[in-house]
Amino acid sequence: MISRPYGDDEAALAAASRGESAGLLQLFDSYAPLLFGVGQRILGDRGLAEEVLHDVFLEIWARAGDYRPTGATIRVWLLVHLRARALDRLRARVGKMVSLEDTQLAMVVGDDEAPGLGRAREQIQRIVDLLPPKQRNMLQLAYFEGLTSAQIADRVKVPLTRVASEIAAAVHSIRAALADEASDAAPTVTDNLMAGYLLGELFEDERRRVDTILAAAAATPDESAALAAVHSVALYTLANRPTPRVRENLLASLTGRRRLLPFRGRVAALLDLDEEMTTTVLTTVDHRVGWTEEDPDARSRAIVVGPQRRDATARIVRVRAGGVLPRPLPATSAQLLVLAGRLRRDGGGEAAPGELLERPVGNRYRHEVLGQDEAIVLILTAEAAN
Repeated sequence: MISRPYGDDEAALAAASRGESAGLLQLFDSYAPLLFGVGQRILGDRGLAEEVLHDVFLEIWARAGDYRPTGATIRVWLLVHLRARALDRLRARVGKMVSLEDTQLAMVVGDDEAPGLGRAREQIQRIVDLLPPKQRNMLQLAYFEGLTSAQIADRVKVPLTRVASEIAAAVHSIRAALADEASDAAPTVTDNLMAGYLLGELFEDERRRVDTILAAAAATPDESAALAAVHSVALYTLANRPTPRVRENLLASLTGRRRLLPFRGRVAALLDLDEEMTTTVLTTVDHRVGWTEEDPDARSRAIVVGPQRRDATARIVRVRAGGVLPRPLPATSAQLLVLAGRLRRDGGGEAAPGELLERPVGNRYRHEVLGQDEAIVLILTAEAAN
């Protein structure tokens, strides 16, 4: 039985968005067998699948704050990223080393995965097995190999015009079966959209809509159900466990130079920086160069700001446990984003990582660092208007 200190997936991902590595590790322990199995099915190579699995969880670590429960479930959100990265790696290779047969069945691994995945595998196995054989084969070729309509038509020996419609019909059948509804009706616009997504054949307006759905942003119930049906195909494969070193390497990344990446989106918005520059800012916090001793408790380093913040200055301040943030200048206001450690709020209470504090002009309060860990704080300072 795996440990789930945060209970459900949403709580674990929320913890990851606060920079708590245990939250992401809970999701890794719950879903690594499923994601690794899909990666192996796509890539046909265990080592490459482990590399992709590691990279995907680092990507989720950096994007944990982007997830919105109004979109896909966390399981589907993870599968979206895994499939995309695995197919990218596959297309960069000359060919697959191993090809699994269409008849590869799922293997339930019980308590070593997220609750309910074993039952979900059994359900999707039954549903997919009821699809017409050629339709099932086309669906799997699109999902696991990322083939286009032309490539699938050549492989399965069907007219090119049938491929997208057959995949849309498969998505519709799976969606109806998962909802315990009759599937006599024709595929919907959403089913056709998901077929285009699987085949990589979308018009620009369709691509924008799919990007919105995949980003776990607002999606209609119909779109969410169709996306879930598409990625339920991932359960029609072998679950497998990666070697322990994948988890060990992931933990080293989460507690090392990448530990502050869950705050990338918030830092980028605050400083008006692009993703690449923000990543550089956060992954070089431990570099020894560029720091200035402000007082016995704190040292700081100036950082760049974007064009929309050109009238402000920014710095990262590290303050030892028990110390206090340097006193602000009287004619400035500031926004303080806590990246690590805990600060005592002005007026009482604690500010945890990920929280943004506002310090108005004239406020000379010096925030005390609570607990046994140092605090790392991003401070954006603006001069008061004349």
